[in-house]
Order: sequence, then structure tokens, then C-alpha cells
Amino acid sequence: MKEIKAFNQSGSSFSRFQNAVENYRRYVLDWYKSSWPMMSAYYVLLGATTVSVLPLGLWLSASGSLELSVLILFLLISLGFAAPLVKLSEFADGIVLVAGAEQNIHAVLSEPEMTAPKAVDSPQNNDIVFHQVDFSYGEKQVLFKASFTAEAGKSVAIVGSSGGGKSTIAKLMCRFWDVDSGSITLGGVDIRELAPDVLMSRISFVFQDTFLFNMSLEDNIRVGNPDATFDEVVEAAKKARCHAFILKTNQGYQTIAGSAGSRLSGGERQRICIARAILKNAPILLLDEATASIDPDSEGEIQGALGELVKGKTLIVIAHRIRTIMRFDKIMVVDKGHITSSGTHAELLEKSPAYKNLYSAYAKTENWQLGRSGAESC
Repeated sequence: MKEIKAFNQSGSSFSRFQNAVENYRRYVLDWYKSSWPMMSAYYVLLGATTVSVLPLGLWLSASGSLELSVLILFLLISLGFAAPLVKLSEFADGIVLVAGAEQNIHAVLSEPEMTAPKAVDSPQNNDIVFHQVDFSYGEKQVLFKASFTAEAGKSVAIVGSSGGGKSTIAKLMCRFWDVDSGSITLGGVDIRELAPDVLMSRISFVFQDTFLFNMSLEDNIRVGNPDATFDEVVEAAKKARCHAFILKTNQGYQTIAGSAGSRLSGGERQRICIARAILKNAPILLLDEATASIDPDSEGEIQGALGELVKGKTLIVIAHRIRTIMRFDKIMVVDKGHITSSGTHAELLEKSPAYKNLYSAYAKTENWQLGRSGAESC
């Protein structure tokens, strides 16, 4: 509704809706008119079973070819089988819907299961290594022979154009899917050979698309560590810079977040998710545009909090804002599923045209101002 009102489309939008309703009404009436003769005959014949059975049965009984007991049996059956057939016709639409739902459920249940680890291996460290990784969403391949190493305790940034495969790389580290070919290892162990709880205990993930459960803000933060005390929850909230706005809500930490966090703004939801990751305190931290919906003042505070959090940890960040990753130990440039180059900020400015273009575009947007000529052209 807000888009319709903002662009003054109320009249045309209602007109299209009214036309759609009228067209559907005409379609349904035409369909019923074509079906009425057959439907009427169907219901009349079903309801007239006794009328058709009784005369024929009496004639057969009078001629001696049908016993009276058999005639009575058929009369009783004729009274009983019509109602189920009528119900069956009424449920015909529902049967079609059930059949479609059954196909969808079967498609999900027929998906191949991820392989379970044959042995419980323990990673020797927190190095993450991609080796010649190919990955596809269905028939669309999004990663091609991706290879890199994220060393334990180092910071790695992944940059590139939208749709290039940056988020896919991060999600593959968590084994949300298995690679088509190649391998991903954590501490020298293929993640396909790691028990899920072992893998997840090593990684904290802050998604670009934040999601909060319809429960209290305290419980939403405690998702990161179900055994955490209330004081630890508050400490994580303070580090994520969400303690202040939580206290301003009606019930503080007991305030219900709403469906998918609908009672909070985008920036507030994102800070709650960062608090989760802080509370989990895993040795590997993945941030997928974690500060995308946060205002500049809060972003500066959170960058400082994350700076304290990631000391001694493996940090992997997917970012569009170059200034947030300029001091990282390694920056990887991803383009159309290929890792085209990697290095420090200074090295990439020298050897990577793609990174230089990203940095130039970033510098222009940072220094852009709305001047008089720009205002006139608008």
C-alpha cells in the first residue's frame, strides 16, 4: 500500500483490481453455465436412485427372478451410496489441492540427505581452506574452482559485484550445502567429515537478512548461547550497542520481538543478531554485510565492538563498503563466481583492475554531494 500511495497509483491500482475481479466473475459464471446441464443431470440421477431401482425391482420380483430380500437389500443400498458420491464431487477441488501438496512434500522428502561423518574428527586449528570448489544452484553454476585460505586469527574480506557468489562462499563454510566438487577444510578436516555440532560450535554467522524469533529480546540474544546468564546477555547487548534501545522498550529485555522481529527497525534487528554472535563467542566469525542497515554513528560503535570481539579469531567479512575492510589481512575479489585476485588493500590497488574500480566507485560515493547543478537536474 505504501508504494501505491507514494507513487499516486491508488486510482489505477483499484481500477486494475476491479477489472480483475469482474473478469474472474465472468469466467466463473461462463464455466458454471457450461457445466450446469451435466451437473444437474448428475445430482438428479444420484438423488433418484430409489425411483429407478424400485420399479425395476418390483417387476423382477413379480416375475419371480428376484427374491424380496434381495430387492430390499438393493433399496437400502440405493439410499446409502448416493450421499458419498455427492460428497466426493464436492471434495474434488480439495483432492486436487491435496495431490499438489503431496507432490511438493514428496519432492522435499526425496532430496538426498547430507552424508553423515564416518568418524568424529577434531580440527587442529581454525584455518579454513577452499580447494578447487565448484558449486551450483540447480543448473546454474555460481562458483568455479574457488581456492583460498583464511588463516586462523586473520581477517579476510570478500568483495565484488552483487550476485558474484560472495554470500555463497560464506554459507558453504557452514555447510548449508555440500560442494559439487573440490573440498572445504576446517583445521585440516573436510567439513563433510565433521559432526554438525562440532562445525557449528566453531562458527558464528551474522546474516545479511536478519531474522528474530517471536519471543523476548533476551531469548533472541540467548540463541547464541542457551546456557548464558542474564548478565552475559546484557554484556553482549552492550557490546553490540543494543542495550540502550532495549531499555527504552516497554518491557526491556522481556519485550517480544514480534513475527520475524517486526516490532524493531532493521538496524535494531541487526544489532540483536550481532549480540547473538558476540554471546556465542566462537573462534570463527562470519559477517555477511552485518552493518548494512545500521546508521553511521552506530556502525562506528559496532566496528569498535567487533574489533574487540575478533581478537585472536578468524574473521571473514562480506562487504560492499571498502572503508570497513581496508586494514584487513587479506581481501579477495570475486567476480562471476571466480576469485580473480587477493591481497592487501595496497596490493590490490596495484594489481587488480576490478578492485581499483570498486575503490574508485566507493571514493566517488563517499565524496559525493548534492550541488546546485545536481539539484537543478533533479
